[in-house]
Amino acid sequence: DSVPVGTGSWDNATGAAALLGIYRHFVANPPRRTMRFIWCGGEEQGLLGSKAYIAQNEELLKEIGFCFNFDMCGTALGANRIFVTGEKELETFAEQYCKIACYSAKIVVVVHSSDSAPFCDKGIPALGLSRETTTAEIHTIHDVLPTLSEKAMRKNVAFAVRMIGDVANAAVLPVKKGMPEETKKELDKYFHRENEKEEK
Repeated sequence: DSVPVGTGSWDNATGAAALLGIYRHFVANPPRRTMRFIWCGGEEQGLLGSKAYIAQNEELLKEIGFCFNFDMCGTALGANRIFVTGEKELETFAEQYCKIACYSAKIVVVVHSSDSAPFCDKGIPALGLSRETTTAEIHTIHDVLPTLSEKAMRKNVAFAVRMIGDVANAAVLPVKKGMPEETKKELDKYFHRENEKEEK
């Protein structure tokens, strides 16, 4: 997930590193639910990796109940963000969980322009954990390592481990599969299908 002109430190070496840290935790502490860890290539070129995964695993999609996405984490300065794509209950869950965990984050309800979108398009609710900044620039030569913070990355990963662990060990997932009608329309726009539906 980067572009030729950029070094890709924030976008998205940080997401790949965060996922690796989370993976290491759950290898040592297996949850009750099955988890899959996916590092997707070609995000900036059109979500190529995540779209390919969806296309190659149609049967598996019936078993997937939740998606967590990591795109740009660990900056030294900036606010934590959680992108919510799903029913209203998912937004409420994210808000309340942050309060319980004493984790400050902006909750953004949107079709996240990242590798979670193809999963959401199949009705799989998603939370995208991220961190913004004014000290780094994506898709430029200024996306460099000095803008990042090991301390911030560890905090992002620790929160993700806690949240994912609680979801993966829950008797019932915090939200059912499916997307509200308004989100389905946004997904149609995102994947440039609105004209096709109007023609039909």
